[in-house]
Amino acid sequence: MLLNLRNFIFIIIVIFSCKHSDTPNPQNSSLKCQLVGYKEDDGRNSYESIYVYNDRSVLKEIKRISNNEVIDIEHNNDGQIKGVDWLGSGTPEFFYDSEGRLKKIVTASRSYSFFEYNSKGHLSQSTWFPNGDHGLETMYNPNFESFVSAVISKYNSTLDYSKQQSLVRGMGYTICTKYSVDEKNLTVTEIRNISTFRKFGDRVEELFTTTKYDGKNSPYNSADWRAISLYINMGSLNDDRFSELGNVIEKTSKISGYSGNNSKRSYVYNGDGYPISGKYVDASLSVDLTWTYKCN
Repeated sequence: MLLNLRNFIFIIIVIFSCKHSDTPNPQNSSLKCQLVGYKEDDGRNSYESIYVYNDRSVLKEIKRISNNEVIDIEHNNDGQIKGVDWLGSGTPEFFYDSEGRLKKIVTASRSYSFFEYNSKGHLSQSTWFPNGDHGLETMYNPNFESFVSAVISKYNSTLDYSKQQSLVRGMGYTICTKYSVDEKNLTVTEIRNISTFRKFGDRVEELFTTTKYDGKNSPYNSADWRAISLYINMGSLNDDRFSELGNVIEKTSKISGYSGNNSKRSYVYNGDGYPISGKYVDASLSVDLTWTYKCN
């Protein structure tokens, strides 16, 4: 994807408040359109993907035309994505809660990601543990502050120097991201808890980005797409993990002195409120976007 070389750590989003009377109803179309094609073109390079479904309309394959990649999507008996065969890097495992929401991803290199949701079903927190021998994922607690306290306690009670250093490495790169969703104004604010690298367990919460959505129908509004976005599309232009709010129209960096994640988007919609074409613009890049569908 065009943005894969950009620093994906700076993700999610913008804001100008919109008047309530001007706010469209999220996902308001009665006609469901299934995404079958997506293309990005910046005038120099073009990237295109085709999405292939089985006879039950379950996504089974992503074909990336530009570089002849084929991503095979494996499903469990409930039709949920359980793994992705991609680039020979080993198949990750996907785990779900009783409500069918993605709760954990374990990569072949044993990196772990955990996900939490609020009472309305919006993603509210993600926690990433790097691969290594630290074992921090076994201590995971959705209350991240309690988790940090438990790890500090373990560090202080451990006499084995090598185990202490393993904890230091693991905690140094562990990231907890919290998402605040404003349904009225269709915005998501991202706050990240990261290590200061000054001393063990010393961390800080930083406001990273705010993203504004259009409230229209998103091509990525399905359970499958959340799993794909959180693994395959991370950092790309179709990384839409809040597609229930529509399509991204603006992102604003909240980090002082950093503007690399500021961008805007505009769309042309079909009669059912799905984007069929659009444009992404930031300080250094202008990209034409195109979607194709099979609509019922």
